[in-house]
Amino acid sequence: MEKIKVLLENGLRTRVTSSERLLVTDGPKAVSGLGEFFSPTELLIISVGSCMLTMMGYKAKELKIDLVGSYLRLTKEMQIVPIRRLKFIGIEFFCPSAFSTIITQKLIQEAEKCPVIHSLHPEIQKKIIYHWGDKSEVQSGNWV
Repeated sequence: MEKIKVLLENGLRTRVTSSERLLVTDGPKAVSGLGEFFSPTELLIISVGSCMLTMMGYKAKELKIDLVGSYLRLTKEMQIVPIRRLKFIGIEFFCPSAFSTIITQKLIQEAEKCPVIHSLHPEIQKKIIYHWGDKSEVQSGNWV
């Protein structure tokens, strides 16, 4: 099991080290953090998005199709009461290519198997929208 060290520095900054890798996070300015690096909650939604794209990438490789250039737009909303935590995650997927309905369904199913999103608190609302090709064909995901 890999060990990760998280060190608290001034200004609500953390320095995360593991082997020779380094990650720095900041608390958001809204809670007196420096706000220069991603916040922990931003990293959480980034982890969800990266996981989904990685899962789709595995499936695309298996299907012998190319998803290079695909990207996500991520949003989040926080709740303050009764405890500060994520309330909502919005995920919008954009792929420059259009595929058959069968292929897009396989890619969506794979993305939505992402273990990171399945590890989140069940009360966090999630909305996923998929755009395929230049036509901006929109398809909603299963987590609405």
